[in-house]
Amino acid sequence: MLTLIFSSGTLSVACLPVCSGKAQLNGPNRAKKKEGSMKQIHERQIDFRGKGGITSLKSAVGPQKQIAELTSQLVSNGLPPAGIICFGISQDGTNAHLIFVDPEVLIGCTAADIASISGVITKEDAIEMLLPGHNYASFISAMDSGVIVSAWDTGIRTDRLTDKAYENFCEAIFDTDGNVFSSESSTLLLLSRQGERTLCASRNKGTDQLTEIMTPINAGIPTFGIACKNIVIVAQMDGQQVFAINTDQITQVFETGERPKWIVKGLSVDKIEDFSLPVDKDGTTIIVTAVKNGKRLLVPAVVSLTSEKGFQITLCIGQSVIEIQKTDPAPQRIDVETGFVAARQNNGGPNRLHITTIEGYAAGNTAFTAMIDRATSGDFSRAIA
Repeated sequence: MLTLIFSSGTLSVACLPVCSGKAQLNGPNRAKKKEGSMKQIHERQIDFRGKGGITSLKSAVGPQKQIAELTSQLVSNGLPPAGIICFGISQDGTNAHLIFVDPEVLIGCTAADIASISGVITKEDAIEMLLPGHNYASFISAMDSGVIVSAWDTGIRTDRLTDKAYENFCEAIFDTDGNVFSSESSTLLLLSRQGERTLCASRNKGTDQLTEIMTPINAGIPTFGIACKNIVIVAQMDGQQVFAINTDQITQVFETGERPKWIVKGLSVDKIEDFSLPVDKDGTTIIVTAVKNGKRLLVPAVVSLTSEKGFQITLCIGQSVIEIQKTDPAPQRIDVETGFVAARQNNGGPNRLHITTIEGYAAGNTAFTAMIDRATSGDFSRAIA
């Protein structure tokens, strides 16, 4: 599941900035050690040659505490969450790996600046950036009750050293309100390897032990989402069912060791490809990419999970549905405030990650823009309440 990172703005998510073209890892002469407290960090520059020239990312590898300190410094100095691309932990738990946008590349390096870097990153590019012997997070999200959930490569180890690296990173990323620093988002999306996922949870900014949460998706590629800051949703790509648990069920895992009982809801589609993070401030509305009656569609859906009605995910099928082509990427983050879209192509072509603007993604489709405007206004939730 190729994912990204995300920006400041009014919506809860994060974003991955890149430019199209082959990643060029500069040779050993570009690797260096940071001075002072960062002297153990090895850094090198990664250049993407796109239409507008070269965009530079930086790769930093070193002891997990120093990587956490570097992350904190970058965020404190104004790098928006959109500028953090990857976070990985070595399998022995001693080192961590961070990839981020070089703050010197963009004037101001605001979320809007990063949103303006439209382009494509291919699966081959991603493989060149990710290090062997490391496991990478595809998202990290702060939820109610102090719970933090994250999805990882399947090789992640939940031991003391990994816990410490994770705790330090969460401390650097989240503020006291549970949002990513300098953002109204509680979710950081990150680039990771394609394939199966391990869902983990912790509490108190990672100070509780990182614990694997068993999911109903035991094979194949799952897609995860967060809604209302208290619901984890998961579906198997190309399946027809969506599963959900809330934070109360996750906290039971810590307190009793009991496995959560996922609630299942079938959707009236031929298959689910993906779903986005919420597009509205309340976190209730997501955009589902699905196939129905042979047509590939973007469908708004409203998500809720209450003790009275249980798990509800209601597809808002009607005039709001947008038909897209077989090769169009599925949006995973749509940020109206910055005009940013992060989308993944996982059907009808190579696995690629697209970073573009709403205008660029919609390609002049006013119906798409109208759908997003309506979703962010809360009309969908009012209509089905």
